Amino acid sequence: MSDTERINNRIDTYSEAFDFYIERREMPPEIAADDQLGAYMRQVIDENPHLVSVDPLWAEVLKENLMDFFQALLQHFAIVEQQLAAELAMINRFRSASIEQKRRQWSGVVGHIKQRYTKYEVNIDGYSQRFDGENNDAVFAALTSDWESACRNHAEETRREMLARSKHNWAQRFREIGDQDYIERRKIEDIVYKSPVLSEIVDIIGRARDADGTVDNLMYSYLPKGLSSNDAGEGISKISFGNDIERVTPSETLLLSTPDTEQLFYQRYALRQLQQFSAPSAAPLKTQINNPLPRPKKGPIIVAVDTSGSMYGRPEQMAKSLLIQLVRIARAEHRSCYLITFSVRIRSIDLGRGANMRALTSFLQQRYTGGNGEEKLLIEALRLLESDDYGMADVLIISDFIFNPPDRANTERVRKAQSKGTRFYGLQINSNSKAFDALLDRKWKA
Repeated sequence: MSDTERINNRIDTYSEAFDFYIERREMPPEIAADDQLGAYMRQVIDENPHLVSVDPLWAEVLKENLMDFFQALLQHFAIVEQQLAAELAMINRFRSASIEQKRRQWSGVVGHIKQRYTKYEVNIDGYSQRFDGENNDAVFAALTSDWESACRNHAEETRREMLARSKHNWAQRFREIGDQDYIERRKIEDIVYKSPVLSEIVDIIGRARDADGTVDNLMYSYLPKGLSSNDAGEGISKISFGNDIERVTPSETLLLSTPDTEQLFYQRYALRQLQQFSAPSAAPLKTQINNPLPRPKKGPIIVAVDTSGSMYGRPEQMAKSLLIQLVRIARAEHRSCYLITFSVRIRSIDLGRGANMRALTSFLQQRYTGGNGEEKLLIEALRLLESDDYGMADVLIISDFIFNPPDRANTERVRKAQSKGTRFYGLQINSNSKAFDALLDRKWKA
């Protein structure tokens, strides 16, 4: 595994730990008690309670900036780790050498230790005086033990000093740009809140409800007869939606079992969106809901954003606003969220990973230019859909759709993906093109 992969994996861990600590006020087991960055993260959150309680967006801004800082710091830590590994290898070579080899290496070892360590860390002069005595093996064992301990302590102290020097600069920078980041992000997000179309897309892609307006209940393919304690449930034929408490399904009442999901139950009750057993009718022992394709309730999300020049301006802001909301859902629910940007070139990145948080900010800051690349977009989306991580994902294409219809080969691959449960959605901005209409499960216009 490369240093970059190790750093990215570590950032993923810290990103999850950030959310875990805000929710439970304790660190997950993956973060050791002596982890320097973990301790600093706790300190930052504890010193900024208003940032993580008043508005979730503040927590996101803080998290993004902190993870960006950690990523830069871990790159410097990687150099320290390389030096530590080289030193430990030298120690092990000396430890495993024969007595004659140790004698030949002795002068070099003495010079190296004197150059790197104080006499209080490794008293090499004391060991030299005892060398050639009767207990050389014991002398060498004690020396290598002290040497290794000093080596590890040096690395730990170096990392501690790096963090101490850098954290003040980061904190000052965050105070200067945090408000600005928050305001800019809020402006973009407000576009979704003010647009019924975008809000509906967030609900559907987030799988709070299905594209036809009902709750996406594809996970409930079969329901045993008689789950309801009410007599009306004796002949269950299907599931409907409302707020009749006596007919509510057990899966919905489970929401009342934890504080985290209780609010969702009452929200669904107020909107008459609770799953409930319908009116009595003759029914088999198990009834299949008329949704033939099983899909995960909180599956992955693929967002393809047209970054060609025709999307510049208001369309660009709408696309970015919608993307922010979908990424927020993905991160909160630990779902993969893949961004594909397409114009002349295709770029793709998994925004669900904490290590890629800064990539979202970079995307939000860029301006749209170039031409279209619709076929490349489909090829990349289909490649993801055929992978283990993104099977049965929802695909949302945000574009003006001013391009040619897809070719036959890609159309057939899309149909195959749809037959397995994938849904292709489109948000069409500022045009009346029908290039992809036959391919999409649903399209919105804005």
